[in-house]
Amino acid sequence: MALNARQTRQLRALLRRLSAAHAISSVPGGAGKALEAWAFMTLLDGARQKPNWQVSLRQGDGSPLPHGSPFLFSGGPASLSHAIGDSCFARLHRSGGTPRTLELHHGLQHMGRSDARHEWDIALLPEEVPQHIRAGNGGYPRGLPFLGIECKDKAKSGDSDEMRQTLARMFDLAHVSQLRTPVTNRIMDEHGTIGVGKRWPTYIQNFSNGVFGILRMGGFQRGAREMSDHYVISRFGQITPSALATRQALHSSISRVLDRIDELY
Repeated sequence: MALNARQTRQLRALLRRLSAAHAISSVPGGAGKALEAWAFMTLLDGARQKPNWQVSLRQGDGSPLPHGSPFLFSGGPASLSHAIGDSCFARLHRSGGTPRTLELHHGLQHMGRSDARHEWDIALLPEEVPQHIRAGNGGYPRGLPFLGIECKDKAKSGDSDEMRQTLARMFDLAHVSQLRTPVTNRIMDEHGTIGVGKRWPTYIQNFSNGVFGILRMGGFQRGAREMSDHYVISRFGQITPSALATRQALHSSISRVLDRIDELY
C-alpha cells in the first residue's frame, strides 16, 4: 500500500533536510518501496540528531550526491553498487573520539555461510567492507551487518512463518565459529580478504549485539512475538497515520547501535 499523505510529507521533508530532490516524484511508487524509503530516511534522521555524527547522501560510486539530485532507491535485491546511476546510499561519520564511518544501504544482498544470498531491506555496514568491494567493481558483503531491517508492507499481522524466515537469514549470516578465510570477522567481503567487527560464540549474542527487526504496517501474532523476544528481533508494527511511535522506535534503534559502535568493532 502507498504511504498516507502525512507519511509522504515526512519522507519528502527528510529528503529536503539532506539536500536531495524532494518533489512528489522522489517518493518511490512500487509496492513496499515507499515504506522502505520512509524507514531508511527515518533512521538517517535519527543518526543526524546524534552528537558528533554527520550524515551525507552518496551516489553508487561513493561520491557525494549533488545538491538537489534525486536519491535513487533500490528497485530490488542487488549487490553493492559501484557506479553513478546505481542505487544511492548514506554515509554516517563520527568525528569525535576514534573516527568511525558507516554506510546505510537498502535492498542489499548479503552472503551467508551456505553461500546463499539474503536481502536486507535496510542494512548498516562498516565503511571498510563496502569500500573494498566497490574498489573491486562490486560484489556482496559476507556476514551480519550492525543493523538489519525487513520491511513488510502488509496490513495483516505477521505470523511465525514470517518471523522464521527472518531468523533463518540471521542464522546463515552469523559467523559463530572459525572460518576458512583469511579473516574471520562479523562482516567481510565475499572472499574474506577484509573484515570488520567482533564475533560472539552464540547466535543470540551475535543477534543482540546490533539491531535486527521487522517493520510492518500491521502487527504480529503471538507466535511471532514469542520467537522475536527469544532471539532479540525487534518489532516495529501497527504504523499509525502520524507514525510517531514508529519513528521514535527507529530513532532509538539506530541510536543504540551508534552508541555501542566501538564495542561492535
